[in-house]
Amino acid sequence: SASSHQPSVCVMASRIEPVAPARRSSRLQRAIEEMGLLGLEPEYARDLASDWFEVSERDLPASRAELQAAIKAGLGKLCRADATLTPRDALTPRMIAIVGPTGVGKTTTLAKIAAREVLESGRRVALITCDTFRIAAVEQLRMYARIIGIPLRVASSAAEMREALAASRDYGLVLIDTPGLAPQAQKQHESLNTILAVDARIERLLALSATTKTEEGLEAWKAFEPLGINRLIFCKIDESIRFGSLLPVMKTAKAPVAFLTNGQRVPEDLVGATPENLVQLFDAIPSNN
Repeated sequence: SASSHQPSVCVMASRIEPVAPARRSSRLQRAIEEMGLLGLEPEYARDLASDWFEVSERDLPASRAELQAAIKAGLGKLCRADATLTPRDALTPRMIAIVGPTGVGKTTTLAKIAAREVLESGRRVALITCDTFRIAAVEQLRMYARIIGIPLRVASSAAEMREALAASRDYGLVLIDTPGLAPQAQKQHESLNTILAVDARIERLLALSATTKTEEGLEAWKAFEPLGINRLIFCKIDESIRFGSLLPVMKTAKAPVAFLTNGQRVPEDLVGATPENLVQLFDAIPSNN
C-alpha cells in the first residue's frame, strides 16, 4: 500500500537533503559566473542557468570545460534560426515588415536585404515604406531603391497600404519599412498595426540592436509582441563584443532569428542567421582556464 512506502521516502529525503542543495548551489553559482562572461546580467544568468541545468540537479558540470560544454548545449537549444525569404507560392509574394524601436537600423537592414536578394538571387523586389514621420527615412530608402533599381511606394494609411500591396503583387518579395517606435508609444503601435493588418500574410520581423540592455530588449519585445512577431533581427553586432543580453529576449520571444547585421555597407554587412553562427556569436567565453 502507499502508506507502507512512505517512511523509506522520508528517510531517503532526510539523507539526501542537506548535501545536494549546497553542492548544487555552489556549482550553480559557478555556472552563473561563467554565463556572466557571455554578457548576461546576474539575475538573467540565474534564470537561464536554472533552466539549462535543472535536468541534472546532482550532476551539474564540475570542471570548467564541462561547464562550458553544458552552456554551449544550452545555447544550442535556444538558438533557432530562419533566414528564408522565398515566396510561399508562385502567386503570392513574400511580404515582410521590419518593425522595432527607433535607431536600431531598420531602414539600412531593409536596403541590405533588398540589394542582396536582387543582386544574388535575381529576385524581383518591391519596397514600401510607412515611415512617413521622418522625411529623411523616405529619402534614404528612395536613394537605395534608385541605386538597386526597384520600386518604392509610400503608404501612410491602411488604404494606401492596400494599394501599394496590390501594385506589388507581381514581385517575389515585398519589403516594408516602418517607423521606429518607442515601447510606450501605444497610439503609434495601434496605427502601425492597423496598416499592417490589411494583409494577414505580412510577416513581422522585430529588429533590435545588439547593444541593447536585456531590460530594454524585453521591454521592446513586450511592446511589439501584439503585432504578431514572427522572427528577430539583431543589428549592429559590430558595435558590441558580448551578446548575452539578447539571450533572455530570445528565450521570451521563442521566435527564430532571421538576420544579423555587422556594419554599414549595403548589402555586404548582412548575415543570414544559422543555429551555428548564433551559438558562435553568443559563446564568446575565453576558454583559457
